[in-house]
Amino acid sequence: MPRQAQAPSRHWTLVTGALMLVIELLFVAGLVSPDWARAVRATEALSRRQDLGARAEWVEDMARGWFEGAFVATGLVAASYAFLLPDAAERRDAHGLEPLGEGPLFGFVRGRLEVAWGMLALALERLAWLLAWGPLAGLATAAALADAGLRRRRREAGFTPPQALRHRLAAEGLRVLAWGVLYGLFLPWPWPAASALVVLALAAALTGALTAHR
Repeated sequence: MPRQAQAPSRHWTLVTGALMLVIELLFVAGLVSPDWARAVRATEALSRRQDLGARAEWVEDMARGWFEGAFVATGLVAASYAFLLPDAAERRDAHGLEPLGEGPLFGFVRGRLEVAWGMLALALERLAWLLAWGPLAGLATAAALADAGLRRRRREAGFTPPQALRHRLAAEGLRVLAWGVLYGLFLPWPWPAASALVVLALAAALTGALTAHR
């Protein structure tokens, strides 16, 4: 019965989180200027080079491949511009309405598209940045799990029950961290140099605490 009660709550959490992510994307695409978005990507590229050194180029190449494969090769980028913006032939055949194609409205739409696709590309760069620290994160998680196993054995040998509060806090912490990273992928502010490493270290520590008090 408790599991049945938790299932709708979990689904509602996922739906709410996805809706908030869509709202975030709409706000970013609607309010952030193209110049600001370009400055964020340039500043973050410098932070990645400080954090990763030569591996930063690998991150950028991987993210570029993902973006081109998912959005450029499939025609989504070109289709969005073709659907929302008139091309030269359409402006020429507008019969007196040609200046509308050069007006501020279409300039605004063009800027929104540039920001939206640019932030999606930045999100993929951030995801690849996290993956670049994957081997070290795996070692940290393995160490945290080994430490959690030792603590569990000591606790069981002393007949000490697991602390449900710590287990719940660790589970909630992992959930908040996961949603925070997902929202953070699309934030229109540059990530600091060590942010990816800090996120993965927190995930390893919370995983260890979750296992130790299971």
